[in-house]
Amino acid sequence: MSSTRRNRRQATINSLENLESRELLTNGMKMGPEGVLINKFDYNKLIYKRQNPPPAPQYRRMAFDLPQYGPAAKAIITLYGPGTLVSNPSLTQGTPEYDAVNTHINVDGHLHILFDNTTKESQIIGKVVGTRQRVIIDEIRDAEVDPYDTTGVGTNQMGYVNLTDFNLAHGGRINFSAGVQRIFLNDIGPGSQLTLQALASPPVTSPQNPGGFNSTTTTSNSGSSAVTNNSGARTISTTVNGITVITTLPTTDQITVSNGELTGVGGLIVPGAIPSTSGNTRVEVQGVELYVKNISGYQIPGTSISGDPSNLSATRLGQEQMAGLLDVDNAGGNPDQLVVYNVNRNSSTWVVESATANNTINIVPQGGVPANTPLTLLGSGIGQYSNGTFTLPGSNTTLEGGLQVVAVGYTYNTGSGDQYWINTYSVLNGSLQGSFRVDQPFNGVGGSSGNIYVTNQTGGTNGTGSTIGYDLSASIKTGVGVPLANSTTGLSYPATFKSMAGTTGAAGISYVYDVGLQYFQPYNPNTAPDPQLGVIKMSVSGTGVLSNAGTLQAGSTSLPWSTSTKYLMGSVDQDIFIVNPNLTTSDSTGTYLTAKLYDADTLAGAGSFKIYTSAGTSLKGLSETFYPQAFGAVVVDVRGNLKTFSAEMVDNSILNVNGIANYIRIKDTSNTTIMARPVLHLAVGWKPGSNVNIISSARPTNKTPGGQERPGTRGGVRVIKTLPIIGPLTNPMQQGGF
Repeated sequence: MSSTRRNRRQATINSLENLESRELLTNGMKMGPEGVLINKFDYNKLIYKRQNPPPAPQYRRMAFDLPQYGPAAKAIITLYGPGTLVSNPSLTQGTPEYDAVNTHINVDGHLHILFDNTTKESQIIGKVVGTRQRVIIDEIRDAEVDPYDTTGVGTNQMGYVNLTDFNLAHGGRINFSAGVQRIFLNDIGPGSQLTLQALASPPVTSPQNPGGFNSTTTTSNSGSSAVTNNSGARTISTTVNGITVITTLPTTDQITVSNGELTGVGGLIVPGAIPSTSGNTRVEVQGVELYVKNISGYQIPGTSISGDPSNLSATRLGQEQMAGLLDVDNAGGNPDQLVVYNVNRNSSTWVVESATANNTINIVPQGGVPANTPLTLLGSGIGQYSNGTFTLPGSNTTLEGGLQVVAVGYTYNTGSGDQYWINTYSVLNGSLQGSFRVDQPFNGVGGSSGNIYVTNQTGGTNGTGSTIGYDLSASIKTGVGVPLANSTTGLSYPATFKSMAGTTGAAGISYVYDVGLQYFQPYNPNTAPDPQLGVIKMSVSGTGVLSNAGTLQAGSTSLPWSTSTKYLMGSVDQDIFIVNPNLTTSDSTGTYLTAKLYDADTLAGAGSFKIYTSAGTSLKGLSETFYPQAFGAVVVDVRGNLKTFSAEMVDNSILNVNGIANYIRIKDTSNTTIMARPVLHLAVGWKPGSNVNIISSARPTNKTPGGQERPGTRGGVRVIKTLPIIGPLTNPMQQGGF
C-alpha cells in the first residue's frame, strides 16, 4: 500500500440543505419570534395562541381584595385555555346586570365564578394569598345560561377546576351540565347543588400543557364490550403489551358540542353498561372526577329520614312527590285545591306503582277578587323562584334563595272579561310565594329549566295550539308575566297537530311537551278513521326560545280519547305521562286514574301507574315530580359516568350517578344515599346506625375475569337489578344561606 497521502477536499454542493439535517443541527428547536430558536413545547404553545387568541388578560386573570380575611388577603382566579371570565365587560360593575353575566365578588365577600366560550381544554385555577382561611364561592356556572337551568343547552364545557383554597357556600351551586373532567374543592356546605356532566373524552391539550393532562387511571375488574345507542359507539378498545384496555364512555344521548358549547338536546340519559369480559382485558371508565375534603349537609330539625334501603322514600333522598289540581264540588262553598301526591315505588324494582294524596292547599285567587270566586283550573308545573323564602321549623330563621315552587294556573271572570293568573307555592311547606297575571289566554301549564310554559290549545297562526315560556322569577317580581326571549307569541303548532292542552317538562331535559291529535298512521277509513293521540316536543334553547322538535304518536297503540277531553300531562324523573281524567277505575284501595308513562325522547310506552282520587273532586292538572325532603342535603347529580369520587367526610348528602360509578372513596360517612348504575369499586367507611344507603344496579357479570364466582352482592350495598333513572335531582332550595 502506498504511503503517499492524498489531499481530500470537501466538494461544494450547489443545492439546498436537507431540512431533516437542519432540524438535527438545531436539536429539534423551532424558529420563534425575532429569529430566536425555541423548543417544540413553546412553539406549539405559540401556534395555539395565534390560532386561538385569548380575551384580554384582565378578563382571564382576576384578583379580588378580601378585607374581611385580612388587609393583604386576595383571591386570584385564572382561566387557562379558551374562554373568558367576563362575558360582557361593557356593563357597569356592581350592577345586577353586570353580576348576572360576569365573574364578581358580592357584598358578603363571596365569589361568583362565571365563565363563557370555554372548551374541555379550559382550566380554572384559584389561589388565595394573604390569609390561611378558606374563601367562600357562591356559584360556578356558564354566564349565558339561566342559573337554574340544568339541561346543559347553551352551556360550555370545562376541563379542569382546581379550587382547593376555597369552600362552596351554604346553598352554593356548581353547574357543569355540558361536561367537566376534574374538580378539586375544600369543603361543601349544606343545601348545595352540584350538577355535573361527564365529558365524552378527557382533555388532551391546553395552553398550559399541550401534551395533555390526565389523572392516574383507576381500572375495573369488570369487563366491557362495545356498547352503542343512538349516539354511536360508547367504548374505545386499545391493546397494550397484550392487554386489551376498553375505555367505557359516558352514555348520554343526542348531545352535540360546537366550540365547546352544548347544543342539540340536553339532559337525555342512557344508563351505563359494562358487559362481561374475561382474559387479558381490563376496563377504564371515562367520567367525572370529584375530589373534596368535607361535605356537610343539613337536615330539618324534627324530621327523621331513616335508612331502610328497600324504600326509596326512607333514604336521605326522601319522598318523591308531584302536584295536582282538584276542582272541588263548590256547592258547599269549598275552595279548589292544590293537592300534593306521594309517588310510591315498588320496593324490589323501584318502578312507580301509584300516587296517593298527602295533603291539600286551598287555592286563593289573586287580583283583588273575593276568596270564594269560582275558578277554572288550568294546569300546574314546577319552577324555581330566585327569591323564595322558607322559615325553618321551630325557629325564627328565614332563608331566601332559589326555591322550587308549584305554579298553579287558573282563570276567573270579573264580569268584564276573563283574568288569567298563576300562583306559586313552596314545595317545602305550601306557602304562597307570589303570583302574576298572564295577559293571554292559556289552558295548560308545565315547568322546564326553572321557568314556566303555558299552552293555548286554540292559539298560534294555525289555531291548533301554541306555547309561550315565562321567566318565573321576573314575572313574580313584577306581578305580570315576562315572556322568555321577549317572545309574546311563542311557538305555533303545525296545522297537522291539534293541541289537547296537557303540558309538561321533564327533569333536566331541554324539552317541553304538549299532548294532541294527529294522523300518525296512514289514513284508512276501515282501520283508522280517527287521528291518534300523540305529543309535540318543543326544544328549549339556552335563552328560552322554543322550536318544534317533532310530533310522535304516544306509544305503539293509541289511547282512548275524545275531542272534548282536556288531557293531563306530567313527568316522573325522565318519563312523561298522559292521563285521561274522565276514565276512572276502582280497586280495593279506591278509585283511580291511569297514568300512561312514555319515554321522554322516543315516546315509546314505559308502563303505567295509578293516581288515586277523592269523591266529589275532579283532577284538572298535574306537575313534574320533586323531592322536598332533600332540602338541606348536598346534592351531587352526575350525568354519565363518575370516574372518581374522593372525600374525607360526607354527612347528609345525596350522590346520584345516572351512569357508572367507577370508584367511590369516603373515610367517614353518615346520613347519605349513594346511587349508581352500577357501583363498581367502594372504599366507604361508616359506623353502625349511620344511615348510609348504597344502591346499585346489577354489575355485569357474576364471575371475576379469572373465572371465580362473584358474590351476589357486597355488604352494605342494595342491588336493584334494573335500577331506573332517578332525577336528575335538584335541591329544592339553593343559595338559601342555611
